[in-house]
Formats: sequence, C-alpha cells, structure tokens
Amino acid sequence: MSRAASVPEDFTRILRRGLEGVLVVSVPVTLALALGAETWVRLMIGAAYLPAAPVLRLLAPIFVLTYVATVCGSWLMAASRTWTVTRTSLLAAVLNPALNLLLIPPLLARLGPAGGASATAISLALCEVLVTLILLSAIGARAHDARLRSVLAKTVGVCAVVTLVHLGLGQLGLDGRDVPRGLARLCVDGALYLGLILVTGALRRDEVGALVRRVKDRKKPAAPSPAPQEERAA
Repeated sequence: MSRAASVPEDFTRILRRGLEGVLVVSVPVTLALALGAETWVRLMIGAAYLPAAPVLRLLAPIFVLTYVATVCGSWLMAASRTWTVTRTSLLAAVLNPALNLLLIPPLLARLGPAGGASATAISLALCEVLVTLILLSAIGARAHDARLRSVLAKTVGVCAVVTLVHLGLGQLGLDGRDVPRGLARLCVDGALYLGLILVTGALRRDEVGALVRRVKDRKKPAAPSPAPQEERAA
C-alpha cells in the first residue's frame, strides 16, 4: 500500500477494494457466529457452557469491525498519518477498561457470570465501533464510492433475509437444540447467503473466477527457465 501512496488514484482504489474484500470475507463469518452461537458453543466446549452463547453473539460483530479498522489504519499509516492511528489506539486502550469498570458490576450483579462476560463483550464492541468510526472519518469520502456503498447495502439486505430464514427454520423444528440440527440449519444459511450475494451482485462472478484461476496458477509448477544464450550456442 505504501508504494501506491505516490499515486492518489491507485492509493484510494486500493483502500476501497480492500474494504470491499474485507466485507465479503468477514460478514458471512460474523453472521455464522451470531446465528449459530448456541451450536458453536455446543460443538466446541459442550452444552454446559450454553450461557456463553449470548456473549459469543455480542462478540461476533467485532470480527468485521476489527478488519475494517485494520485496513483503514494501514491506509492512514501509509499516508503518513501515523499519529491519527496512535491517538485512536490510545483512546481505545483507555476507554475499554473504563467501560469494563462501569458495566461489569451492575451486569454481574443482575445476571451473574454471563452478565459480567456480556459487559466485557459490550465494552470491546463499543471500543471497536468508536475506533472504526474515527478512522473512517479521518479518511473521509475517499473511504467509499458508489460500488462499495452498493456492496454494503446488498450485503446488509442479504444478511437480513438469511436471518429471517434462519428464524423460520427454527420455528419449523430445525433449531439449535442439538449439534446436527444446528449445523444443518447453518448449512442452509450458508448456501442461501452464497446464492443471494451472487444473484444480487454483492459478490461478482468474474472476480470469483479470477480468484480461482489465480489460485490454480499458483499451484502449477513453475516453468523451467531457458538456458543462457552462451550454453545454447555451445
């Protein structure tokens, strides 16, 4: 990114397409964590820890925010605005423990250990929201264009549809009461999400094809380099 900083158009384009790529990758992961929180807890650590599922659901959005903030922070540092990133990081480092001190006691008293953990998750999420907003505002209008706004709007719409279908499947009996049912519902969610983002154009088929071809090309063995002119002449 720092190499492109000397060309403003390329520098801005890299930022926008980087944010677009982050959304394409991180949003479905966040959605899967949020919708399947109970299933993931059952699968990874057992049903005895199901009270942790709401905490995982609260933590899920942080996945998107962290990567968006990382892309924005990298762009700002490449643009020689290191102190903006530093001040924002220091603010988060002070705000996070302050929010924990403020939120943990009342939620712990009211809801027990799950409430205390939820307070920590809320504090971290609020910090990530604030950091992301500060970094995006520091970049300004260069952080987005019509294409990125379109991708974001379509992705949000797809997430809403998938969430409604997920809830509907739960009403029909395909719920998270056990791991097999929960995983089956998440598979339906994933297939629906992939189909909708392709149909709506939130994820472009040509870009997916280009990525697949690039991966295949990397797996191919490199062609042997031609012999030097002197050796062929000999």
